[in-house]
Amino acid sequence: MRIVLFIVLLLVFITPSPGHSEPVEAQIDTLQLEFLENPKRWSPWESTVTLEEELLAGRPIIKQHITIDHFGGDEKYPIGWPRMYFAVKGDEGKWLEYDALQFQVRADVSRPSMKNIPLTLQIKNLAKEMFRMSIDPVHGQWKTITILLADLPAPQQIIHFGFNISDSNYQHGDVLDFRFSGFKLTRSTLCQVDNLQITGPAIFSDRGCLNLQISISGPAAEAARGVPFQIQQGDKILRQETLPVVRGRSTMEMDVSELRLAPGSYILTAFAENPELRKDAAFTIIQSPWEDKK
Repeated sequence: MRIVLFIVLLLVFITPSPGHSEPVEAQIDTLQLEFLENPKRWSPWESTVTLEEELLAGRPIIKQHITIDHFGGDEKYPIGWPRMYFAVKGDEGKWLEYDALQFQVRADVSRPSMKNIPLTLQIKNLAKEMFRMSIDPVHGQWKTITILLADLPAPQQIIHFGFNISDSNYQHGDVLDFRFSGFKLTRSTLCQVDNLQITGPAIFSDRGCLNLQISISGPAAEAARGVPFQIQQGDKILRQETLPVVRGRSTMEMDVSELRLAPGSYILTAFAENPELRKDAAFTIIQSPWEDKK
């Protein structure tokens, strides 16, 4: 009998209590974009592309070499746009199931004193809409670049990828070496909120809803099951509910009419119980000029 009682007590102490489980930390899945590591598939203009002998974290390094020439190049445009472009083919450009593009870039320039080293990334989708981003590499240092795929125009079916500069941003005779490595797509194993904002210049007390801008990464099925949200004022929790969301960047309305929020400061929180995933958005309710003041 004493043995049975001991076993029961032991189970009580070692069995996790429901509702107090440890927060789950997201893991990252990656897909190496090995096709971007082949210099023969890049099309350079006013520059050359070669493969370096060394590796970076086990991945190949490709180098774009540019000598700035303000007098050569195209007769009509002697101050041109040295560039290297890549034609993405078929399944290589199916990025929709991932959350972000990531790679490393480094600049080595003949004038290390220059304050900026402009370099533009281009990504074109199947609808021929172009995404451009200045990535500003650092002389002599590797820099990690991360682009959320939610920021790309839909659909995220990619057909063109590349880098370019403008000769006008540099002095004639400048020598530039841009090195790139580690091209990969990443995705979270858990649904998570990358960005949470409440939009609008003012939220009046009779509005009854919050307009949200939200960016979601992770599995689409988990997003559809919902994200837990919490509204609180100070230490007082006013509401907790789970709402379905969609992957990527979107807008949504949250109905708060039953709370009858009075003028004051509030916080909307996603994943309030999980510090690894938590996102806060502060907002202020102001007195509506149209509300009955009786």
